[in-house]
Amino acid sequence: MRAAFYNEPGPAKEVIKFGDFETPEPGADDVLVKLHASGVNPSDIKSRTVNFGRVQNLVPLIPHTDGAGIVESVGENVKSFVPGERVWVAFAQWRGSNGTCAEYVSVPQNFVFSLPSNTNFIEGACAGVPVLTAMHALSIGPSVKDRTVLITGGATSVGNYAIQFAKQAGARVLTTVGSGPKAVTAKSAGADETILYKSEDVVSQVNRMTDNEGVDYLVDMDMSYYSRLYPEIVAQNGYIVVYGSNQPSADGVPTNAFFMRGLTLRGFLLWNIPEQRVRELGQKANALFSENKLKHNIGAIYPFIKAAEAQEVVEQGTVSGNVVIEII
Repeated sequence: MRAAFYNEPGPAKEVIKFGDFETPEPGADDVLVKLHASGVNPSDIKSRTVNFGRVQNLVPLIPHTDGAGIVESVGENVKSFVPGERVWVAFAQWRGSNGTCAEYVSVPQNFVFSLPSNTNFIEGACAGVPVLTAMHALSIGPSVKDRTVLITGGATSVGNYAIQFAKQAGARVLTTVGSGPKAVTAKSAGADETILYKSEDVVSQVNRMTDNEGVDYLVDMDMSYYSRLYPEIVAQNGYIVVYGSNQPSADGVPTNAFFMRGLTLRGFLLWNIPEQRVRELGQKANALFSENKLKHNIGAIYPFIKAAEAQEVVEQGTVSGNVVIEII
């Protein structure tokens, strides 16, 4: 099979190459998928750069964890899937034969989900990291029904889905975005208010929008940037869920103010949540797909041969929404 791969950290166009690999054989509990699309996420960029040490044992490393395609064959213990079935996959690089930027991938059946008939392969390739992260972040804390939620990065792939989940749960949703066009994207997902964090003061805007009370629930994509603001933007006894950070440490956190507010802080890495939880989230996502209750914000689609360019735009943040590679 043909696949993109890299052997060392570095700039995408310098280290990502293409080559021929043996098509993986599914294990007893695995599903072999002929891929049609591969989703590109910020975590894939970090695997090639700052977090390369965590994945270097997979070299030559085929990138990306998310994808969608058609079942080619199944292991002897697999009863839930049959050849020819349309599916989407998650956690491929961490739990499967390797990443999804390839013609085939073998993935344990618990990380494979049927692709609803009203969802195409491009959309299916968005369903892994972005959907599962957003859904988990909004369901591990107290109910957000009739509460005010702030989602940082509302025009990102995770943020866009998080806005939709929060609105469906009955929340009032505020979000930070980097530009006017991104504000439009966030509003189209259902955000009630947007904050241009590069030109507006986040604290004063949140206070204005909440009558100086702060938000009840915060879903944060960048702890290194926003943590110093937590006591000023989150309400008394509020809840904070963090799933990412652009820097390895979060300095300047006003600890006394944090304690006085009685805030609860919870972080997670998607790769570490229990397998059964992943299964549960994926099935809930499929129900929403089937009922047309989720909008997919596809920012760009790249051909297979331009995998490096696809990673570049995600790394640079120049595209609003999901970036997907079309394999065939």
